[in-house]
Amino acid sequence: MSDNVFEYMGYQGSIETSIEDGILYGSIQHIIDKITYEAETVLGLKAEFEAAVDHYLEYCKSKGIQPDKPFSGTFNIRIGMDLHKQAIYHSKRNNISLNELIKSATTEYLNRHDGVHEIHHHHHYEVSGAFPMHSSDQHPPRPKPNLKLIGGR
Repeated sequence: MSDNVFEYMGYQGSIETSIEDGILYGSIQHIIDKITYEAETVLGLKAEFEAAVDHYLEYCKSKGIQPDKPFSGTFNIRIGMDLHKQAIYHSKRNNISLNELIKSATTEYLNRHDGVHEIHHHHHYEVSGAFPMHSSDQHPPRPKPNLKLIGGR
Protein backbone atom coordinates (compact mmCIF):
# COMPACT_ATOMS: atom_id res chain seq x y z
CA MET A 1 0.00 0.00 0.00
CA SER A 2 1.27 3.43 -0.84
CA ASP A 3 0.55 6.51 1.25
CA ASN A 4 -2.36 7.66 -0.90
CA VAL A 5 -4.10 4.57 -2.30
CA PHE A 6 -5.22 1.19 -1.08
CA GLU A 7 -4.59 -1.90 -3.20
CA TYR A 8 -6.58 -5.14 -3.04
CA MET A 9 -7.27 -7.90 -5.58
CA GLY A 10 -5.99 -5.79 -8.48
CA TYR A 11 -8.13 -2.77 -7.55
CA GLN A 12 -7.02 0.58 -6.16
CA GLY A 13 -9.01 2.73 -3.78
CA SER A 14 -8.66 6.41 -3.00
CA ILE A 15 -8.21 7.93 0.45
CA GLU A 16 -10.00 11.25 0.93
CA THR A 17 -10.87 13.39 3.94
CA SER A 18 -13.98 15.38 4.78
CA ILE A 19 -12.98 17.84 7.48
CA GLU A 20 -16.55 19.13 7.68
CA ASP A 21 -18.04 15.68 8.28
CA GLY A 22 -15.07 14.34 10.24
CA ILE A 23 -14.75 11.19 8.13
CA LEU A 24 -12.47 9.49 5.68
CA TYR A 25 -13.94 8.27 2.41
CA GLY A 26 -12.88 6.92 -0.94
CA SER A 27 -13.88 5.16 -4.11
CA ILE A 28 -12.60 2.28 -6.20
CA GLN A 29 -10.43 3.83 -8.90
CA HIS A 30 -10.02 3.18 -12.63
CA ILE A 31 -13.38 1.50 -13.25
CA ILE A 32 -16.60 2.78 -14.80
CA ASP A 33 -18.84 1.72 -11.90
CA LYS A 34 -18.98 4.16 -8.98
CA ILE A 35 -18.28 2.37 -5.70
CA THR A 36 -17.62 4.37 -2.55
CA TYR A 37 -16.80 3.61 1.08
CA GLU A 38 -16.22 5.58 4.28
CA ALA A 39 -14.93 5.18 7.82
CA GLU A 40 -13.59 7.17 10.75
CA THR A 41 -10.06 5.71 10.81
CA VAL A 42 -7.50 4.74 8.18
CA LEU A 43 -7.61 1.09 9.24
CA GLY A 44 -11.40 1.23 9.12
CA LEU A 45 -11.27 2.79 5.66
CA LYS A 46 -8.94 0.06 4.42
CA ALA A 47 -11.34 -2.60 5.72
CA GLU A 48 -14.30 -0.81 4.08
CA PHE A 49 -12.40 -0.58 0.77
CA GLU A 50 -11.67 -4.32 0.81
CA ALA A 51 -15.28 -5.09 1.75
CA ALA A 52 -16.46 -2.85 -1.11
CA VAL A 53 -14.29 -4.75 -3.61
CA ASP A 54 -15.54 -8.10 -2.25
CA HIS A 55 -19.17 -6.93 -2.36
CA TYR A 56 -18.76 -5.57 -5.90
CA LEU A 57 -17.29 -8.86 -7.16
CA GLU A 58 -20.01 -10.88 -5.38
CA TYR A 59 -22.74 -8.62 -6.78
CA CYS A 60 -21.42 -8.96 -10.34
CA LYS A 61 -21.21 -12.75 -9.96
CA SER A 62 -24.77 -12.97 -8.60
CA LYS A 63 -26.07 -10.93 -11.58
CA GLY A 64 -24.01 -12.87 -14.12
CA ILE A 65 -22.14 -9.78 -15.31
CA GLN A 66 -18.44 -9.18 -15.78
CA PRO A 67 -16.99 -6.76 -13.20
CA ASP A 68 -15.06 -3.80 -14.52
CA LYS A 69 -11.36 -4.52 -14.63
CA PRO A 70 -9.18 -1.64 -13.48
CA PHE A 71 -6.97 -1.82 -16.57
CA SER A 72 -7.49 -3.45 -19.94
CA GLY A 73 -3.84 -3.37 -21.01
CA THR A 74 -4.49 -0.97 -23.87
CA PHE A 75 -4.58 2.81 -24.00
CA ASN A 76 -4.30 5.63 -26.52
CA ILE A 77 -1.48 8.12 -26.33
CA ARG A 78 -0.97 11.50 -27.99
CA ILE A 79 2.72 12.11 -28.59
CA GLY A 80 2.68 14.52 -31.51
CA MET A 81 3.40 13.92 -35.18
CA ASP A 82 7.21 14.21 -35.04
CA LEU A 83 7.67 11.82 -32.12
CA HIS A 84 5.18 9.40 -33.68
CA LYS A 85 7.20 9.46 -36.93
CA GLN A 86 10.50 8.89 -35.08
CA ALA A 87 8.97 5.98 -33.14
CA ILE A 88 7.67 4.33 -36.34
CA TYR A 89 11.03 4.72 -38.09
CA HIS A 90 12.90 3.36 -35.05
CA SER A 91 10.60 0.36 -34.74
CA LYS A 92 10.93 -0.46 -38.48
CA ARG A 93 14.74 -0.14 -38.37
CA ASN A 94 14.85 -2.50 -35.37
CA ASN A 95 12.26 -4.92 -36.73
CA ILE A 96 9.87 -4.53 -33.80
CA SER A 97 6.29 -3.36 -33.63
CA LEU A 98 5.41 0.13 -32.47
CA ASN A 99 3.57 -1.53 -29.58
CA GLU A 100 6.75 -3.36 -28.51
CA LEU A 101 8.77 -0.13 -28.74
CA ILE A 102 6.30 1.76 -26.51
CA LYS A 103 6.06 -1.18 -24.09
CA SER A 104 9.86 -1.41 -23.87
CA ALA A 105 10.28 2.36 -23.41
CA THR A 106 7.61 2.44 -20.71
CA THR A 107 9.13 -0.54 -18.89
CA GLU A 108 12.60 1.01 -19.02
CA TYR A 109 11.28 4.35 -17.75
CA LEU A 110 9.36 2.75 -14.86
CA ASN A 111 12.28 0.54 -13.86
CA ARG A 112 14.57 3.56 -13.81
CA HIS A 113 12.19 5.82 -11.89
CA ASP A 114 10.22 3.45 -9.67
CA GLY A 115 13.41 1.90 -8.31
CA VAL A 116 14.16 5.13 -6.44
CA HIS A 117 11.79 5.92 -3.61
CA GLU A 118 12.03 9.15 -1.72
CA ILE A 119 11.67 8.84 2.00
CA HIS A 120 10.27 11.83 3.79
CA HIS A 121 10.77 12.18 7.50
CA HIS A 122 8.60 14.71 9.23
CA HIS A 123 9.58 16.02 12.63
CA HIS A 124 7.48 18.40 14.64
CA TYR A 125 9.05 20.34 17.43
CA GLU A 126 7.81 22.57 20.19
CA VAL A 127 10.21 25.43 20.72
CA SER A 128 10.55 27.12 24.07
CA GLY A 129 13.01 29.81 25.01
CA ALA A 130 13.19 33.38 23.82
CA PHE A 131 15.34 34.83 21.08
CA PRO A 132 15.84 38.38 22.40
CA MET A 133 16.47 40.96 19.73
CA HIS A 134 17.91 44.32 20.69
CA SER A 135 18.31 47.01 18.09
CA SER A 136 21.83 47.75 19.37
CA ASP A 137 23.00 44.14 18.98
CA GLN A 138 24.61 43.27 15.68
CA HIS A 139 24.56 39.62 16.60
CA PRO A 140 22.03 39.15 19.37
CA PRO A 141 22.66 36.37 21.84
CA ARG A 142 20.74 33.24 20.88
CA PRO A 143 19.94 30.96 23.75
CA LYS A 144 19.81 27.32 22.86
CA PRO A 145 16.12 26.48 22.39
CA ASN A 146 14.57 23.57 24.23
CA LEU A 147 13.36 21.19 21.53
CA LYS A 148 11.00 18.36 22.28
CA LEU A 149 10.06 15.86 19.57
CA ILE A 150 6.26 15.60 19.53
CA GLY A 151 5.67 13.37 16.50
CA GLY A 152 7.16 11.86 13.38
CA ARG A 153 10.07 9.54 12.93
